Amino acid sequence: MNRSIPGFRPTAEVRNHGWKVSIPADWRIGVVAAMALLAGCAHSGQIPDKTSNQTAIPSLEQIIDLSDHDRFAEANSGLETLLEPATLNSLAPDQQYTALSYGAYVARRLKHLDRAQDLYRRTTALPQADSDDWRGRFLCAIQKHDGLDAAESLATLARRWPEAARGLEDEQIYAGLAEVQRTGNRDARYDLLLALFQLPFIPRDWSQASELWRDLALMQLERNDPGAARESISNLSDPYVLISVQADNRFAAIRAGLGDRLDVNAAALRLLQSWRAASDANPNKLEPLVILDDILIETHHYDEALQRTDAAIARASVGSGEPPFVDYARWSAWLLDDRSRILRDTGPLGRGCCPAPRGQPTCEGGRPGRCQPDHQPCHPL
Repeated sequence: MNRSIPGFRPTAEVRNHGWKVSIPADWRIGVVAAMALLAGCAHSGQIPDKTSNQTAIPSLEQIIDLSDHDRFAEANSGLETLLEPATLNSLAPDQQYTALSYGAYVARRLKHLDRAQDLYRRTTALPQADSDDWRGRFLCAIQKHDGLDAAESLATLARRWPEAARGLEDEQIYAGLAEVQRTGNRDARYDLLLALFQLPFIPRDWSQASELWRDLALMQLERNDPGAARESISNLSDPYVLISVQADNRFAAIRAGLGDRLDVNAAALRLLQSWRAASDANPNKLEPLVILDDILIETHHYDEALQRTDAAIARASVGSGEPPFVDYARWSAWLLDDRSRILRDTGPLGRGCCPAPRGQPTCEGGRPGRCQPDHQPCHPL
């Protein structure tokens, strides 16, 4: 976390305001004696200072530096002083915001969740609040298992800062949805699902997104909004969820108006084509390829999945410079996992192969099926 501090003045300018000494006329000491007294105090280090009996006010710059270097306990010690009402109110508005924002962030990192949530709520109430503050409030709500606050903060993030919401991990969004579900508050869940639908939220696990939009459509039907329900259903991409819609009589009133949107085979083909296009259009990214691999595996297009996966692995293995994929660090493990799933599914114990008829030739190692060159697995006859 790193912020600039608008209007912030270095601490050296504000730390000492000086000490003005006046000598009333009715004091019965001479000017020379007074000067001698002050000189003696100065020599002994005892000149009065109006901050000498108070805790030194920490520097915002120091606190930011400490937190940016993960020295959260030290940063928190300074923030406790800085966030005292009298001290906080003496700061300029932008400095107050920065102090509250860092206070919330540091408290969350130290797992002081009650304090963190209070500071996040105060921070997000300010006009300077940004996506980092709402994201932190959302993550804090998950850690506290506060479903209602998670719903409000995630919905706000999705509507005001969609790119920041898209940057969340799928697991974080699903954790927030689970917390909201536990509250039993259907209004909060509906508002959050609607915000995610409008984002739109496209998780790596595309089947779970279809389940969310099906649930959203049911809630829209409960609110007598069949038009919105049809729109939600029209975005289903998982063939299995489409089958559930066909079998659920609660959707009977809108099924007739959906036409081929409920065609399971057509939906599977649309899904496959869309992610093929996304992967081909982003040759420097692994994420769309990994999602495409998932779909190819689910639809048993093993040859294409293996060909695309091995081509990407070969590209990443060439040379010693920067990898050809901008998201290699995040998605390379998933790519290797997809390859292992392909080999598993097409191996002797996978669903891709069946026992060869008696007398039918087998691959090397006794696996039935059509032999493939090099590392390619056996495929069903």
